Amino acid sequence: MKRKHKPRLFPEHFSVGQFSRSTRKFEKGRITKPRGGEDRLEYWYTEDPEESEYLDPDFQEHVDKKIEFLKKDGWDPEKQTFWATTQSHLDLGWRWRFIQGVAKAERTFNKVHHHFELFKPFTFTGSQPAMYQWVKFNSPEIWEKVKTDVENGRHELQGGCWSEADGRMPSGEAWVRQRLYGQHFYANNFGKIANVSWFPDSFGYANNLPQIFAKSGADGFLTAKLVSNKQTKWPFWAWNWESPDGTRLFSYLTGNHSKLGPLGGFDVDQLDSDIKESYLNSYRMLKEGRSLVADYETDHPEENENVSDAELPIIGCFFGEGDGGHGPQGVEMAVYRGYAERGHVKWKSTAEIFDKLREFQDRLPVWKDELYYQ
Repeated sequence: MKRKHKPRLFPEHFSVGQFSRSTRKFEKGRITKPRGGEDRLEYWYTEDPEESEYLDPDFQEHVDKKIEFLKKDGWDPEKQTFWATTQSHLDLGWRWRFIQGVAKAERTFNKVHHHFELFKPFTFTGSQPAMYQWVKFNSPEIWEKVKTDVENGRHELQGGCWSEADGRMPSGEAWVRQRLYGQHFYANNFGKIANVSWFPDSFGYANNLPQIFAKSGADGFLTAKLVSNKQTKWPFWAWNWESPDGTRLFSYLTGNHSKLGPLGGFDVDQLDSDIKESYLNSYRMLKEGRSLVADYETDHPEENENVSDAELPIIGCFFGEGDGGHGPQGVEMAVYRGYAERGHVKWKSTAEIFDKLREFQDRLPVWKDELYYQ
């Protein structure tokens, strides 16, 4: 009988450098640490007041001050509630070798599981099927934890593309295959597919993507990148994105200040970018019964006569350490836990957040263009 081939992430020819022929020390390559050093979650979750970072009066005062910053800058807790979930963006290949990318995926999912063991209310959103395949092939023990967490409804599968690719360079065929392979992996391994297309950190997005995403299972799109535009200010937090064929996809932009989303960004000093003034009034909805179709030729669409003074009552927060995974960090969870215990944050899944935001879809503008990153 022919022996079934077992896929391997690191075949024998990876054991030496391609040009140097030097031996690669895989175990050394698997060492990966988050920004700021090791994260000791137990110190944030323990109920021992002598050990707890969270129960420290100085930390509680810090949370209170952050809430006061928000109020001074115009946030009205009676009118807007934050709905929050966690995530941890990983660049599959950036400033590290392939094996380190795999190690970062393993550490991220294992850390999320440890969070779940220590703190019950929250959920986590994963977004790249490639990461799950790496863990499945290379870390069976962590893979079993992931499957359990998904089954229990705490680890949420979103994205649906095989990876978070560049948003402008791939051809239509490449995008279709991204969706095919990604959604197929989710369906085969978990019995479900993603409904929110997830691209927090790609450098702009082509105008045909709503059509491709919507026809492969998506009814929502999330990004965070556009908050970093230096000159061409992005005018909305929520909108309906229309492709040339007329397909519309509900879309949402989340802030990424200090990896804490909108709740972390009001004291960040960065000229024309990532600050409150850059997105003042961006949460405003259209007047009832009115419409607005805009593109880059539209001058200040957020100030259009069809825009009302009524703001979205729900603000979605998607927070967690990114670029190299390893999130969410203990301190990030602690800040949001503090907001939640003060009644300002509700723990929700990405699907729940998008379902709620879509209730206001008829009062959102239509964007009929690419999404330009500058």
